[in-house]
Amino acid sequence: MNFKPLIYSVLAGCLVYLFIVNFSLWFWPELNSDHAIHILMTESFNFSKDWYYWGQNRLGSFLPLVGHLIYLLGFSAFNAAGIVQLIIIAAIAFFLRRLIKDGFWFLVALSLLLFPIYPFWMQLSLGHPYLAQFFFILFAFWLFFSDNIRDSIRYGFSPLLLMFGIWSSELTVAAALALCIINVKTISKAFRSHWYLMILSLGLGIKLFLEFKRRSVKDEKYEELLASFSDFGESLFNQFGQLKFVLDFNGSKVLNSAIAALIILLLLFNIVGAIKFKRRPSPLVQTLLLSTIFSILIIHASAWSHLMGMPHRYFTMPYFLGVLGLIFWTKDLWEGAIVKYSLGTGLAVLIIFASISFNSKFETGAVNRIRVEEAEALISNVFVENPQVESFTIIGSYWNTHLLDALSDKVSAIPFKGEICGIWT
Repeated sequence: MNFKPLIYSVLAGCLVYLFIVNFSLWFWPELNSDHAIHILMTESFNFSKDWYYWGQNRLGSFLPLVGHLIYLLGFSAFNAAGIVQLIIIAAIAFFLRRLIKDGFWFLVALSLLLFPIYPFWMQLSLGHPYLAQFFFILFAFWLFFSDNIRDSIRYGFSPLLLMFGIWSSELTVAAALALCIINVKTISKAFRSHWYLMILSLGLGIKLFLEFKRRSVKDEKYEELLASFSDFGESLFNQFGQLKFVLDFNGSKVLNSAIAALIILLLLFNIVGAIKFKRRPSPLVQTLLLSTIFSILIIHASAWSHLMGMPHRYFTMPYFLGVLGLIFWTKDLWEGAIVKYSLGTGLAVLIIFASISFNSKFETGAVNRIRVEEAEALISNVFVENPQVESFTIIGSYWNTHLLDALSDKVSAIPFKGEICGIWT
């Protein structure tokens, strides 16, 4: 009797449980006002102008849009947002399972998905583009690369999904370009018989994207796309310096150093294996790896990245898609049990331990910023000490108001003048 499916199912259940108690909306200790904006948008989604994160025109509002539909069913905005997070993660896991097909390697990919490591710790959080972006990219890739999908569905929806991905984050352009370049012959052949579907799908996606843009806030700081050549070079120099720092096993995040070293070794190992076995990476692997390269270059060239101080968390997409590509490539090359289970288990265990240990110890260290447990205690104390109070309003800074507002339907927030992002005209 084959017990592997049962064992894999139990292990997958354990991974999901660990994710929920560490990173889901109900338990995540680093929930802040940036994330809370998506909860507030879930509560009062305005279809005339809320197609992007309040006050921006770069971060599409797919998560609060779906959350609002769940909110209308009677859930609180907070719970609706948490349910959306779980639904989207489950959908991404479904796409991964269908693409990877192997139960063991799916567990490795699931570990990568569910357990973000520093500095990519916003990988699955609200208020950031990555979760929606990965959903649309992997949805499109599943349709495009799966053998059992009808061509009319494959080519009728993939362009539209990638445009939705670009709405969620314009960095999705990297994945769209990689897909077209690597699979140009396949796409050209398909265009002969399905040109009308492809044009209709792409045209509809572009039309919706431009309409969402038209309805977004206009702000000069969002208008500049490309950084100067000197800023581009500075960004590259900083990243190489940070990579060297990590590979020297400096600092407090030794597990991250081990992950970085293993990823590089895995890349070299796969290159040697591909030469030895004379096997080219599959089109899916090539697309994932080229998406990684393109996204790295685009981030370095982004004026917005430089405006924000070149944060390392902006490389969440290349980290996720790059490691995912290595997982798929390793699965294709190394079928022997010893290599398969040692490499896959080593990578998954390192990622899980690095993620959970970081999450349990990390604090942003931000001064005068309320933490979620403090916000929950404050709300509880107000109602316990004042039983006649049914609701209340809090006035304060951006970081100390929106979070409380998002945590309870009975709390309203009024940020100080100049710190409001929820109301714009």
